[in-house]
Amino acid sequence: MKDKFLSTEHYIAYNQLENDYKNFITHYDDYSNSASGSENYNKQKFICIKYLESAIEQKRILQIDIESDSKKLFNLKYN
Repeated sequence: MKDKFLSTEHYIAYNQLENDYKNFITHYDDYSNSASGSENYNKQKFICIKYLESAIEQKRILQIDIESDSKKLFNLKYN
């Protein structure tokens, strides 16, 4: 599988991106099901932001468009 990537860095970034999205989905579900303003709501929101920031960084390494993730990150941070 590693043969289809440009470098080891790309291979690692791809795997990290995949894991970031899996974790983001899990925590986003908890975030969206928590009562607004609760301790769990704020904790899950913080975790989601961290996973999205990591996903954006991995996409930069892989030279993938980050616009949709950037919009989601902005909405999580400021709404």
